[in-house]
Amino acid sequence: MTAEPRQVEQRAAAAGFVAGEFVRPEDVPTPMAVWKPIIRIGAEPSVRIPDSADDRIGTTWLRLARGNGTIGADGALLLSVGGAGELPWLWVTIGAEDPDVGRLSLDGFEPEFVAIAVDGRAHCAVTSEEYETWIFASPAVDAG
Repeated sequence: MTAEPRQVEQRAAAAGFVAGEFVRPEDVPTPMAVWKPIIRIGAEPSVRIPDSADDRIGTTWLRLARGNGTIGADGALLLSVGGAGELPWLWVTIGAEDPDVGRLSLDGFEPEFVAIAVDGRAHCAVTSEEYETWIFASPAVDAG
């Protein structure tokens, strides 16, 4: 299944991001280059959130993504949604309200995504595992 760009834009908007254009910045790794170490066997997340506490996913992701610089001072970041890793990065900004990242998924997929700073220096990702959600932050910040 190949994800359609319009569907990714719609899902990002439904989650509360302001969707911009798909971009391929020269100095930023491709989405798949960032996905690969996160989805490999043996990857260790910064935070594990049990399914029974899934209401913490959004606030935890936002704290880590702001803390490590994934989200710029202007609210901008680049986004790749699970199932659409072959597409370029989607430039998004955070609107007036914090996004509901638990809604960021394509049909048939769990909420999963990678976000990277527009300069490529930091990323923060969410993956869905069997009984938990994992959040990865690089560079690492206090998971508190």
